[in-house]
Amino acid sequence: MAYVVFTLVSLIWGASFILMKRGELCLTPVTIAAARVAGGAAVLALIWWLGRGGRIARRDLPPILVVVLAGYAYPFVAQPMVIRALDSSFAGMMVTGVPLMTILLSAPMLGVLPSRRQLIGVLGGLLFFGLILYDRGARPGGSPLYILVGALVPVCYAISNTYIRRRFVHVSPLVLTCLALSGAAVLFAPFAAAHPLRAGYLRADLPLSVGAILVLGVVGTGLAQFMFYRLIRDHGPLFAGMVTYLIPVTAVAIGWLDGERVTPLQLFSLCGVLAMVIVVQWGGAGGRSTRPISKPILKVKTD
Repeated sequence: MAYVVFTLVSLIWGASFILMKRGELCLTPVTIAAARVAGGAAVLALIWWLGRGGRIARRDLPPILVVVLAGYAYPFVAQPMVIRALDSSFAGMMVTGVPLMTILLSAPMLGVLPSRRQLIGVLGGLLFFGLILYDRGARPGGSPLYILVGALVPVCYAISNTYIRRRFVHVSPLVLTCLALSGAAVLFAPFAAAHPLRAGYLRADLPLSVGAILVLGVVGTGLAQFMFYRLIRDHGPLFAGMVTYLIPVTAVAIGWLDGERVTPLQLFSLCGVLAMVIVVQWGGAGGRSTRPISKPILKVKTD
């Protein structure tokens, strides 16, 4: 059953990029982001209420703003923009940069240095990641601005993930994500209300766009996130984190089926990044994979 849930999460999150592409037919990026976080927050709030589990201290509420901005506000608006300007397969490939950026940020934010093996994996992964960016920029329509916007998405995710590990280790992930999604929904609401629809949209496409984003919010952001938490709880973060390998592969495959061009260099670079991610994460379940800095740049709270 664990492998069934694992596969479902990978497929759902991999398909989220094509759903955003369908939403972009009529809806603005901020509307897509607002619907996505609102749907996810509603599902997780219901699960939280039914489970009657998990609380959060009042002092933990203000720091959630970092998670809202880095983990949801920028990525959820940037991804639809990148998908419209470039393609969904490129946006999906950006997911591979998250574990690499997380290792790099562990030094300044958590006070740990990567091991030699991890450093080799990160440097090699960044090289292949750069090839993905280069290939898309060299092709027609490869806007440097949107390539940069897409490249910053994994950086923001890594900042959010690392900050959560540093500040919210004592908080239930379900509670934390529900509150962060709710905060993002409040942030997006006035902008989405002011500009809900894209200029020049076709009314015939509106049902498809709205339906795609509803599925993205409820299933892709809410239910899939809950299933992911269950995988972490029952089988550990290493097993659950392996979805990193399948999400971009699924996104690229769906994008290709949708008529997007996928070049041999992209496939080669994607395989290279995934191989380097395996190098970085290999043996993560046992032993200590990182070593502390003698004088951490930022003090890690232990309370």
